[in-house]
Amino acid sequence: MRRIGALAVFTGLLLAGCDQGPKAPASVSAGPKCAAGIERAVSFTAAQAKDRLIVEALGPDCKNPAMATRLYDPAGRLVFSNMTSGQHLMSGELFPQAGGTAQGVAENLIDIAPPGSMQLPEWRDGAAEPPATEYGAFKILVPQPAYERLRRMGMPTMILRGGAESGTVYVYDRENGTAIAIVEYAV
Repeated sequence: MRRIGALAVFTGLLLAGCDQGPKAPASVSAGPKCAAGIERAVSFTAAQAKDRLIVEALGPDCKNPAMATRLYDPAGRLVFSNMTSGQHLMSGELFPQAGGTAQGVAENLIDIAPPGSMQLPEWRDGAAEPPATEYGAFKILVPQPAYERLRRMGMPTMILRGGAESGTVYVYDRENGTAIAIVEYAV
């Protein structure tokens, strides 16, 4: 009888530790926060999705914060993560939207736009180079077939800002369940 009781307790403990499906993670940061940061609902994985964006300024002070960015889909799966220095983004000349503060960088580092708002140019078949654009310096980060497939999907776009008029454009790739950097630009 003790064996059956012990087996039941062990089985109960084992089942309690099993994954009960995807859960949205708690707001846990990678270190001490030097500014409040942001957490908001956005639509990135689909036009009407309720994704969760978190941007935090981490570090012992805000002179050179590490900007931690995470984006979760509605099921709580991580689809994008990035860590970058916020020091150059606090420059009024390089990134005036931030107002010279880590909090301002957190609030303006990511820009998510609805489908069709960023018109990426078509890369014509047989062309050795991607097309010229009005974006100034423009670098496509994926091979031509992937660029055309992602461009035609008509998904929302996410820009990870590198300054006032530069950044990296991401789209959500449903096939792979992750954000893909498609182009970098600077005006």
